[in-house]
Amino acid sequence: MVGSPNLTDENASWIATMPGQAHFAVSADHTCRECQSWANHRGERTNLGLLKAGRCRKAMLMSSEKLPEVPHQARACKHFEANPTPPPI
Repeated sequence: MVGSPNLTDENASWIATMPGQAHFAVSADHTCRECQSWANHRGERTNLGLLKAGRCRKAMLMSSEKLPEVPHQARACKHFEANPTPPPI
């Protein structure tokens, strides 16, 4: 998992990165919801109708530990691959 555990040497890219992402957030133009690696392609929703978070498949391949889910609005990381049919918000 990326990020600084002691909140030292932080920069804007690290601050924008959510736990569970495959790499530091670099794109303000795209979000995790639009990525092929985001694991909620069916657009599953909460009881309130909000889009549920999904795990990053790319991060799961690179880590042996269980990673947290990434919210749909998280900025995309450098491993972003456009999904031709992302779930609607």
